[in-house]
Amino acid sequence: MPRLPTVRRLLAALALLAALSPLRARAAAAAYSVRLPREGLIVDVPYSMGTHHEHVTAVDGTLRIDPEALRVQRGRLVIPLAAFRSDDPQRGCHLREALGLDYARARYPRDHVCDAQNHLPATGPDAIAFPDIVLEVSKGGPVASATGEIEAEGVLTVHGFARELAGHLRR
Repeated sequence: MPRLPTVRRLLAALALLAALSPLRARAAAAAYSVRLPREGLIVDVPYSMGTHHEHVTAVDGTLRIDPEALRVQRGRLVIPLAAFRSDDPQRGCHLREALGLDYARARYPRDHVCDAQNHLPATGPDAIAFPDIVLEVSKGGPVASATGEIEAEGVLTVHGFARELAGHLRR
């Protein structure tokens, strides 16, 4: 399965935050919600001249984890595009265009559709068609080394396209 380095950091933070949040302290596998740190998650978005750092302020969903073995059994995490915060409002709007618009209907990518206040239309062909990034985790477990890393597999759906992925999750 392909490894996606920028997604790997996001998955690492989500899985370990869920695994380490003391919502239930028992040996049996349990469902854990994601509790984000106050500053949110930082997502690295590479582009031709470097990397932008965007903040994710909300994640919904749960992971079913055996807390003693750090074995992930399954989970579903949803990141709304509206939860991305950028230090540059125009870049943030362009990120929502790229990830959320249906290219077959919208004027984007031919033309940017963000208005002067860096908002997208609420309705019509230039409105968000893909409002969420969804991660379906199918399994995972600790890496052989004692680093606290977890190896996980799942399906990531972005912009309506689903891709299998695998990677090491770490703090």
